[in-house]
Amino acid sequence: MPGGLTTNDLRAKSEGGETVATYFSKLNSGSVEGAYDLFSSDYKARKSLEGFRRSLREAYYILRTIDTIKSEDTRAEISTEVLISPRGDMTVLIQNDPLGEKRRCRFSLIKEGGQWKIDSATL
Repeated sequence: MPGGLTTNDLRAKSEGGETVATYFSKLNSGSVEGAYDLFSSDYKARKSLEGFRRSLREAYYILRTIDTIKSEDTRAEISTEVLISPRGDMTVLIQNDPLGEKRRCRFSLIKEGGQWKIDSATL
């Protein structure tokens, strides 16, 4: 991710951080189904793929920080800071131009089948 944290940075900081980084990477590449696959089975029972698709914003995201708020064996709470720019205007974010919108996001993750899955996200 240009100007953001690398997957290795995130692995070192948070057990569920790689899942969150992958989520933003999937959104940036246009892989809505790939991003949706990172959510828990409970989340998918609450929101269909089409509902998830409708809730998304056309934007490019650069993950700037990631912090673990709480972590247990099967649950984690993660807070992130992202820079958001309308899709097609990525240069705003790469140059850290103030026109990019900064936003704190919060993720609740659970382990399913040994994998971290996003159970809820506040973007």
